[in-house]
Amino acid sequence: MGVGRMIETLHYLAARPKDRAGVRYSTRCYAPPLNIVCDTPLNYPRLTPHFRDIARILAALILVLFFSVPCLALTGQVDQIGFQNTYRPNCWTPMLVTIHPDGAAGNFLLQVVQEDLDRDRVVYQRPIALSGGTTDQRFWTCFIPEPTDSGLPDPTEGLPALQARLKVFLADSNGKPIAQLQLTQPVIDIDPKSSRMDMQRAKRLILAVSDAGSNDLAPQFNYDDVRGVKEDVSIFPANPSDLPDNPLGYESVDAIILMNVDPAELKAENKFNALVQWVKEGGTLLICQNPQWQKMQSWGDLLPITYPAFGGGGSLMQGSADRDTPGPLPEWDLLTKPTTNPANPFRVAVAQALPAAHEVDHIAWPAGNGKTINTSYLVRQLYGVGTVSWIAVDIGDRRFARMNLYWPRIWDHIFGWNNYTISLPNGNTVQEQQQITAIRALYDYAHGIDLGTAFLASMEHAGRSASLLLIAAIFLGIYWLLAGPGEYLFLLSRKRTRLSWFFFAAIAAAATLLTFIVVKLVLRGPPEVHHISVVRVNSDQKAVVRSGIGLYIPRDNPAEPVELGDTSGDAYITPFPIHPQQMKANSFAGYMQYAVNVRDVTDETPPLIRVPYRSTLKKLQAKWLGTQPIIEGPPPQLLPPSKGYIAGQLTNGTNHPLQDIFILFHYPSTEPASNGDWGLYLPSWRTGDSVDLRQTFAAAKILDMVNEPRTVPGQNMIIKGRIGRGKIQLDWDRWWYNGLQGGTEEADYPQGDDPYTAFVMASLFERLPTPQTHTNQPRFELQRRGARNMDASNILAAGGMLILARTEGPLPFPLEVSGQAIGGSGDIYYQMILPLDQTQLAPLQTTTAP
Repeated sequence: MGVGRMIETLHYLAARPKDRAGVRYSTRCYAPPLNIVCDTPLNYPRLTPHFRDIARILAALILVLFFSVPCLALTGQVDQIGFQNTYRPNCWTPMLVTIHPDGAAGNFLLQVVQEDLDRDRVVYQRPIALSGGTTDQRFWTCFIPEPTDSGLPDPTEGLPALQARLKVFLADSNGKPIAQLQLTQPVIDIDPKSSRMDMQRAKRLILAVSDAGSNDLAPQFNYDDVRGVKEDVSIFPANPSDLPDNPLGYESVDAIILMNVDPAELKAENKFNALVQWVKEGGTLLICQNPQWQKMQSWGDLLPITYPAFGGGGSLMQGSADRDTPGPLPEWDLLTKPTTNPANPFRVAVAQALPAAHEVDHIAWPAGNGKTINTSYLVRQLYGVGTVSWIAVDIGDRRFARMNLYWPRIWDHIFGWNNYTISLPNGNTVQEQQQITAIRALYDYAHGIDLGTAFLASMEHAGRSASLLLIAAIFLGIYWLLAGPGEYLFLLSRKRTRLSWFFFAAIAAAATLLTFIVVKLVLRGPPEVHHISVVRVNSDQKAVVRSGIGLYIPRDNPAEPVELGDTSGDAYITPFPIHPQQMKANSFAGYMQYAVNVRDVTDETPPLIRVPYRSTLKKLQAKWLGTQPIIEGPPPQLLPPSKGYIAGQLTNGTNHPLQDIFILFHYPSTEPASNGDWGLYLPSWRTGDSVDLRQTFAAAKILDMVNEPRTVPGQNMIIKGRIGRGKIQLDWDRWWYNGLQGGTEEADYPQGDDPYTAFVMASLFERLPTPQTHTNQPRFELQRRGARNMDASNILAAGGMLILARTEGPLPFPLEVSGQAIGGSGDIYYQMILPLDQTQLAPLQTTTAP
């Protein structure tokens, strides 16, 4: 007997005789927490009053035994969403739940139900295994917050409003919900939908992780009075136990700082592999020196340094040593001088950068006889398609907090952010008030321009939409002409207007049949794909491809399988996670439901979802991991300016002719004329052709929009220039910002402009100068909703070469719809990463005297 039928039978047995008068009986019954609904009319025989009390008692006992076990045995709650219950919309968000098993064991599913941009219900589900017993068990899962109705409710709307929109279930292995998990805290959106009249900067989300017993303090700074920066910084302190075990959970994070963290603890909690994978896929990681330097060895190849022995005799040093000052870190804020306290020295690493790493700063140690030994202080290296940095001190040391450091400039130096960071003075004097006025005139808050909107149109099927609308308009016009004046004039000419209703009905019937035939003819054919794909690939051809896909299937199907091929790990295909700010209203009155599996790194099965279709467009997002061809050649060399800056032979080893190529590298120098990020622009690069960098760079025209306006992209010229340093006056920043105007409200990226320019700016976001006010050009804030994962600025900061290029073609990875391979057409943007050889340059890093 089915559960619903049994409930209804028991209901009948427990009912009073006058309710069971031998007639047809119908009831609607609910069985929480299973939410089973039965609505079945039945005929039951009459029971004698003698059995009434027994039946009612038995019914109550059976109901208690049948439903109380699952209700009591499996309960739980949601402990954490995002980081400190702060999340970023339009990307994967981690969630930590606690299950109270009460002896239950077996395989289950954690389910998070949200809406996609079409208001279909998406069930993000991750398998878990309960081991039984009575001890609480904790599990991580991930989901993408819904973009509809301005996103998830904020704390002012209350926890019940969030509980109604964000539903979390524990389900059996077949996906049937067993219990709904309760939310315990409201959530905060770090990038909420705002009024177009608001003036605000976006925020970077940085995790500062330290061991629970280390007593480290995450550096904090209020950015309210800071000007000249592109984004604010929000530091979220965390312990290793607060980190998700899936790299998807870090998608909202801009950088991670590890302070006094023992790698063994991350490995013991199964967090290490997720962290490493996130870095390999483009993340930015900063490892601070642990006071116990031997523990640092466990970081393995994440470390860009080694710990050789320095000096000899009585001055032998290895690993770390004490000094009165912590080195150059306090000087990076340009205000604070190091504190000297021999009674409480700082522990500073004694290390050497690896040959392939980029040493940014070093520190001097006394070696006797007036000599010094230089060791590395701040080092960066390429890692996968991301970067790892290392610093010789623990920045979580509480003594740094007591120094009253100006952390905005320190972050600029550590992470390589190109800001013109300045703080508003107190305004206590006339001179300070004048300074405030001058600073605000250049860098005060402004309305934003959203780079992310530039890429949304690439997923649309404008030609298909226009053709369908044209067919509908033509058909409507013909029908109106025949059923209206055409029919009437025809009958009038024959003096039979009394037959107008008969002819009208005949035309309507014929039009209905014709409509059916036209729909069947038009809504058929294979699936169609329009896409925008960003391929980030390193010199080992290891690639991460992220694609926005507009998939049109001209038929109705509640479960259309869409599958990625030839990939593994945390690759995925999901509904497109549009930001609520970019969300447009849709007209779907009903909804359908489908599942998205939250994949583990070890999962070798191909990502697959079954998407409901209504003969319309569905927007999806995919991340694919694998190998991709790249620009080939040995690492280019940086040379002294007198020898040409850069040399090397590079060959286009991709399968496409490339267009609008930017070859970018950082040139370290004490000379203002040569120091900075340089870019060499090539109009085109055919497959198999080689470029001599020294010769091409020497022959390139200098970008000069003022004196020689022809020297800009689009003129079929090879051009070189620099990214400006903190001001929009020279070189590439002037070109990229050209045409972006601040105004009285927030604006989308100009739709008439080439989205590739927005891609270049998104790729170099942290190396771009902060926009400032110019004559007849109000300043603007750069927003990058949906484009944060395009940022490859850390590659230049780590001393690598970044090559940006574009081409057109099918998806750069295999995609199947209903078992049929689909290539489609669209824009492919490349971010190709090559190591740079800097051995020909003399060390230019700053040092701190011993």
